[in-house]
Amino acid sequence: MRLPRNLITLGLGLTLLNAGLATAAEELPAPIRMVQEKGARILGSFDAPDGLRGYAAEYQNQGMALYLTPDGKHVLTGHLFDAQ
Repeated sequence: MRLPRNLITLGLGLTLLNAGLATAAEELPAPIRMVQEKGARILGSFDAPDGLRGYAAEYQNQGMALYLTPDGKHVLTGHLFDAQ
């Protein structure tokens, strides 16, 4: 099932409100900083399943989700779906 882009953006925004926005003082992991250096604006972070750490970002006026792997060495971008 494909969700409308506005619904995904709204859901991501509500998740950020519940999780709290990342502060400017928060040290970003190197893979997230790399994405930031490429022009993405990091808006906040949130809990994600299975040890991933989620980050909400904006790139070229488009919302995007980043998922940091548990070892902190890699970042995945895009949608995360479960079995349901």
